[in-house]
Amino acid sequence: MRLPHHGQRSVRLLREQPRSKPPGHRKRDHPHRYEQLHFDLVELHAREIRRVVATTPLRGSRSEADKLKDSIAKRRALLNAEQDVYDAQTVHGTYRAEQQRWDLEVAARLKGLEQYR
Repeated sequence: MRLPHHGQRSVRLLREQPRSKPPGHRKRDHPHRYEQLHFDLVELHAREIRRVVATTPLRGSRSEADKLKDSIAKRRALLNAEQDVYDAQTVHGTYRAEQQRWDLEVAARLKGLEQYR
């Protein structure tokens, strides 16, 4: 990863936009909601990375760039861990009460990071 020394910094998340309903699913929105929250978690962590990049002063030193790269790597590891916890707590989306709790929590966290969208 190369970091610019000067100018504006940006982080882009490249992902496919989710469909309104996955193919093959009829009136059940439940599997779609479960999968959508995985996308929402990726977006949440992308916003966290954007926040870190935006608030980390870079003066062109290699050590600062290395610290930023380490911070981003840790954030990616946190994403993977949170995805695993989400799968376990919702039993891959089959435990509806827990799914609803995750939906609300992630929505609130995304709202808190709206400026890093």
